[in-house]
Amino acid sequence: MGTFLEIVCCLAVSFLFSGIEAGILSVNRVRLRHRVKMKDKAARVLSRLLEDPERMLITVLVVTNLMQILALSLGVQWARSAFGQAGYWLVFAISLPVWVLGIELLPKSLFRRFPYRALAVFSSVLVAAEWLVRPLHRMGKGLIRLLFWNQPPRKIKLFGGREDFKMLTQELERTGGIQGEERALIHAVLDFRHLTARDVLVPFAEAGAVRGDLPLSAARVLARSLGVDRLPVLDSQGQVSGLLDLHELALQNEWHGAVEIFQRRIVRVDVSEPAHAIMRKLRSARLPMAVVRREDGTPEGVVLWDDLVRLLLQGPA
Repeated sequence: MGTFLEIVCCLAVSFLFSGIEAGILSVNRVRLRHRVKMKDKAARVLSRLLEDPERMLITVLVVTNLMQILALSLGVQWARSAFGQAGYWLVFAISLPVWVLGIELLPKSLFRRFPYRALAVFSSVLVAAEWLVRPLHRMGKGLIRLLFWNQPPRKIKLFGGREDFKMLTQELERTGGIQGEERALIHAVLDFRHLTARDVLVPFAEAGAVRGDLPLSAARVLARSLGVDRLPVLDSQGQVSGLLDLHELALQNEWHGAVEIFQRRIVRVDVSEPAHAIMRKLRSARLPMAVVRREDGTPEGVVLWDDLVRLLLQGPA
């Protein structure tokens, strides 16, 4: 009877910490910080513990696995003494569904549904577990320093604030805090940072590039047929040498001469350059277009200021 109670206690602790693991990965950091500002005591404890989420996850995994191994060892010892060699198969048949359904799936499902509430209730348990496992953390740090003493530590964040903020806006939309259009605008701004020049460029064949020795009147006809008012200009080697702004020429009523006389400088960017960096360059240069170059320096396309603004406000189509 005593062995049975010990096994149940080990499984109960494993159940709890298996759910806590899912709660740590699912808790909304934005909501947690809001609770801290509201001076919620449990939120303060959780915020302190989750300042180093990797350390907290290691603590939870150590306790979970230790309890599972201990429960399995006690079960095997009891079954072998009671049923002999058949006890191994009995323990395997019982422990497999108990472990998969009762220790892994069920607690994780419960804690993912209410991560903050569950973690707040068991915050004191987390504090105690962190204190008990602290010597192991120190031993691990010492071993890492011994093995990788000549390598600088890498700072890797397990959780991204951008995704947390997107989750918060979705919840606010469901509760009526913001409108769907506002949520879409916020998501578009957040997703904009993932875009590169390759994602937003207009292929060079569609940009309507003109040679520098072409008459302005011919460039005007080409721009009208394409429905654009700015064209990249090519030199004699086929490289982009500048930008022709037909809107500016229309204001000055200048339509005589060659294109190269009226071309302006153009911003050059690489295909892997982030879209937000291109936007800063165009704003600093006060230019509406940038040429995108491949690794070998040949032009692949152009990026337009208007397209960047549209993607920033509306997101990818």
